[in-house]
Amino acid sequence: AGTETLREAVLLRFHEGDLERIVTSWLRGDAQEGTDVFLARAATSPVLEALPEIARALPIAGEERFCPVCGGLPQVSLFVDSGEALVTGQRRLICARCASEWVYPRMTCVACGETESNKLVVIADPEQLPHLRIDACER
Repeated sequence: AGTETLREAVLLRFHEGDLERIVTSWLRGDAQEGTDVFLARAATSPVLEALPEIARALPIAGEERFCPVCGGLPQVSLFVDSGEALVTGQRRLICARCASEWVYPRMTCVACGETESNKLVVIADPEQLPHLRIDACER
């Protein structure tokens, strides 16, 4: 569904007929407008999820913060329950392109790789949203 504004923007970009450039640019990781990111992700993600061999053929950036399958950036991070009371669960990232998951260090900023704990910030509201938090850094 989406908002009327998004709907109109998507229809306009769709009818301009430049989808190949939009998708190619998104796969390269180029900066794009929100509408182009939405279109590229909507058009490409289902294919990359269903056909991982296509995702594996994409160039990979080589840093652990990038998806090891397709080279995409993560869209979300989550902590997995270890199932043991004294064992901390893994932090996993989920790819914005192909929805693959991979392990990522808990005390590391996903955006820049910062590991100094005094520069890492957790923003949370445990009373209102106990299941959600934002991990950020001062960079």
